[in-house]
Amino acid sequence: MKFLQLPAILCSLAVSSLLLPTFTSSAAAAPTDFDGDGKSDFASVEIIPDGALKFTARSLETGNLIDLGTVGTSGNHLIAAKWLDTSSTTVGAVAQSGENLEWSIRKTSGEITAKTFGRSTDTVVSGADLNGNGVADGIVVRVEGRRLTWEISYDLFGQTPSSGRVAFGFSDEIPLFIRRNGSDALATLSIARSGATALRVFNTQTGKARRIRLVRAPVASRPHPLRLSATTTGLAYTQTSLTATIIYYQSVDPSTVQSETVINASGTVVVGDFLPSEGEEVAVHSGTKLFIHDRVGDAVVEKEVESGIAFDEININSFSSSAPPSSPPPAPTPSTP
Repeated sequence: MKFLQLPAILCSLAVSSLLLPTFTSSAAAAPTDFDGDGKSDFASVEIIPDGALKFTARSLETGNLIDLGTVGTSGNHLIAAKWLDTSSTTVGAVAQSGENLEWSIRKTSGEITAKTFGRSTDTVVSGADLNGNGVADGIVVRVEGRRLTWEISYDLFGQTPSSGRVAFGFSDEIPLFIRRNGSDALATLSIARSGATALRVFNTQTGKARRIRLVRAPVASRPHPLRLSATTTGLAYTQTSLTATIIYYQSVDPSTVQSETVINASGTVVVGDFLPSEGEEVAVHSGTKLFIHDRVGDAVVEKEVESGIAFDEININSFSSSAPPSSPPPAPTPSTP
């Protein structure tokens, strides 16, 4: 039986760039907000006949359908985020370009802007704002020996991007980021087969790391980061069957189990600030329905939406089989004597 062991040395850190100044933010902007009304829209993409990715968004407030145009092609990774300003989301895609990664976004004018950042074997981490200025940062993570190395392009599509490099975490840990009020943080998750769970968090603004022992992980896979409230960082684990999706909520610091719910639908899980209730919500997209769990009222809100492929601002993915894991490796099967 194999466990993900936590090494005696909690983490190895090496930051090769100057720490950035701290930005203050009174409130985090809603993810996947394409019309700037302060609430998340339902966002979806479809693959049109020529293989291009066509993006649309549906305002859940007004019902208006927003044509976001095309960018990227089938097989690319989606990178919708607030790449250009603090109020509205911009769609984009990451493609392999030889040994590198090419990040492309579509501006509201229709112009496609592309940046080369990262290696084709890296894991793309999209949707995080590490320096707290309200604009998304480009992040890739790679395995180097037993360590994880994070390359960061602060304000990747901004006027004055800057770079950073952090050695943080271990190769058998699950890379992710956590949502915080003001700025996000790099994180790795270690889940033993027993369920014992630990989260390492690295703040790129202070250069400090900490280890948080979490309550037992209900599902051994990468959770969805979300803000449970303006001041409470959370994780949402999901478990899907053919007919239902179970959502488990945890707060990070202090680590407690917040709640558990079942949505009687199976499909794509997305996170956003869809409802008037405090904090962000987890939703399940199935067919032409979006089922949003209102944690405050402990109810499921149903909305009519498009039947495309749903997405949000959280994307942690790779083109390579050598990338860090998204779930712990299974225990080896005992051999028969």
